[in-house]
Amino acid sequence: MTLLINSKFCYKFVIMEMKKIKEARIKKGISQTAMANEIGLSQPGYANIENGETKNIPLLVAVKISKVLGIGFNELYDIDGDSQKIDGLNKEIKALHKRVIELEDNVRDKKLIIDLIFSDDFISVLVPDYDSTKSRDQNIINKIMKIQKSWEDFENENVKK
Repeated sequence: MTLLINSKFCYKFVIMEMKKIKEARIKKGISQTAMANEIGLSQPGYANIENGETKNIPLLVAVKISKVLGIGFNELYDIDGDSQKIDGLNKEIKALHKRVIELEDNVRDKKLIIDLIFSDDFISVLVPDYDSTKSRDQNIINKIMKIQKSWEDFENENVKK
């Protein structure tokens, strides 16, 4: 029987062996009522799943059934032909996670550089005659004006030659 297991984000078609669920529950000595209580459903609601009358079950409920029965999700619900897709998606998730970490490190490094550039220590190196009594902007403006003056002097000397 093909059931649609849905979640908020995606839909997966799975082949479900309802007999597997019932047999596993009975083998563990769990009543339908106890099982329903464990997964947060009414007994008739759980019975409908077990009997195949419920066509759509939330993914969370399917996971809870798997956990209560102590059977792996993929084993209990035979996910048809998706193992390669799942492996591929898991690899992609790992690669994206690694990239996120790299980007976070990059941002952190850039923030450190920005903090350094705007620190008084860096400006005092950039502007050797840094005057702490003046504003940072005024010190930078003074340095730019001195550089401009030096450049003008240099041009004037070269024009004369």
